[in-house]
Amino acid sequence: MTSSGLQPELFENANAALEQALDYPKFRYMGSKHKLLPWIYNNLSDLKFDTVLDGFSGSGAVSYLFKAMGKKVISNDFLNFPAIITKATCENSDTTLDEKDVDHILKNNPGKDNFIKQTFEGIFFTKEDLEFLDLTYWNISQLNNEYKKALALTCLFRSCLKKQPRGVF
Repeated sequence: MTSSGLQPELFENANAALEQALDYPKFRYMGSKHKLLPWIYNNLSDLKFDTVLDGFSGSGAVSYLFKAMGKKVISNDFLNFPAIITKATCENSDTTLDEKDVDHILKNNPGKDNFIKQTFEGIFFTKEDLEFLDLTYWNISQLNNEYKKALALTCLFRSCLKKQPRGVF
């Protein structure tokens, strides 16, 4: 579960929050509420409230909309990966990945384990892709900053979804 919010004064134009939320990356999977963001915004933007619970956060698009509207957001989902996504995009407001982080994530690491390759070989990705996932996942786990980990994992999730036909992963 993650929690965050921005200050309402960050947005001079009321529609800026919706515009920012519509730029939020789309995840192609069943239940995505990205297309509903204008409807949600139009129906809730005039209500007076400070905190919102997004109990089925999925991609985090709704959580991000409310963050952009200056609300404190409590985001949760049954699965773990949506919590990581909202930690990266909603709870985090300042941390980014720099070139040094990317170099760390991509560096060869003979100490990594091969869980992904051993578990999923022949199912979704090629052997080379699975080895890359093992390497990057291991190196991400070695980062010292929780937001950098969440950002890197969110990038990895999106890459996996984009690589698979119809976003199946």
